[in-house]
Amino acid sequence: MGVSPIGVDYEYGRLREVIVGLPLMYYPDTSIDWVRRAVDEAAKVLPEREAAKLYEYSGKSSEEIGTAEVLEQENRELISIFERFDVAVRRPEHLSREQIARGMGGHELLRMLGAQFIFARDPILVVGDAVIELMVSQGIRISDSLAYRSLLRDRLAGSNARWFAMPRVDYGAMFDTVGAYDKANFMILEGGDILIAGLDVLVGVTRNPVMGSSTSGVDWLQSVLAPQGYRVTEIPLVEQIMHLDTALSLVKPGLAIVCSDAFTAGLPAFLRGWTLIEVSLEEAALLAANGLPIDPLNYVLGYNDDYDAGRVEDSLGRNGVNVHRVFFGAHNELGGSIRCATHPLRRSM
Repeated sequence: MGVSPIGVDYEYGRLREVIVGLPLMYYPDTSIDWVRRAVDEAAKVLPEREAAKLYEYSGKSSEEIGTAEVLEQENRELISIFERFDVAVRRPEHLSREQIARGMGGHELLRMLGAQFIFARDPILVVGDAVIELMVSQGIRISDSLAYRSLLRDRLAGSNARWFAMPRVDYGAMFDTVGAYDKANFMILEGGDILIAGLDVLVGVTRNPVMGSSTSGVDWLQSVLAPQGYRVTEIPLVEQIMHLDTALSLVKPGLAIVCSDAFTAGLPAFLRGWTLIEVSLEEAALLAANGLPIDPLNYVLGYNDDYDAGRVEDSLGRNGVNVHRVFFGAHNELGGSIRCATHPLRRSM
């Protein structure tokens, strides 16, 4: 029996195979001055209560503080929905602290930067038959690839996939002791910023200086994808938005959830003529637009104690979409929801 081909051409294509992240996180040690300054900038994209936990849990792991079990329960609820739709689910390797430290270059680096494997969306990009390991902006994410490498090696062997990685950046310069990091100086791309609709690839770039993708990262992606006929478009975002997928969800052809106030240059021309379900900046911060289509008729929507997502659910229903709700509060507190926690390997229209 042959290996199933890799392929993602649309956000709303029928989901066939998906990666779901792990409930493992090590918080950076904010007692280190430059680390705290970086966290201060990163916290601007989170609601106040969620941002406070970056400091409260400084230097601890999700297993030590007891959130790992809650995160995994939310993952299991999500996986149960995927299984009902015959979606194959893959999980990254669960690494020990020692394995992570070795892969990062030592325990001291792990203590300073932290690590997390909760959000599968950001460290890779699957577009068409290409699987690209991305370069992320945050120190806490630079170890992500350690958990995904064996998964990709085993899954892509013998498949049609073209597997490659972005050029490495100098993380030593990025995270020096001065702490004056600006992502604009580096070639950065994160999967949460990238939405795919056929040959149109939208890439968000927030004004936040330490979070998300950079213009030079967008330029690199254009150079790689243009020969295959793709049109890569940079989408400027306001500072308090972490990634494009927290401000825009392509639900099905002609229907999107969107936070218009998040776009500094207006809505992408791509959306002209679409029906738009509008959410506010406050709702976007609570992950109202970070759901995931299973197919054009079924959509997974997260909710939490602060936001029940009822209005978005009703709007989707009026537009012919069946909504499958998952309580995702523990994930939401870390700044991500359903799309963030997943990455498709196969979708087909």
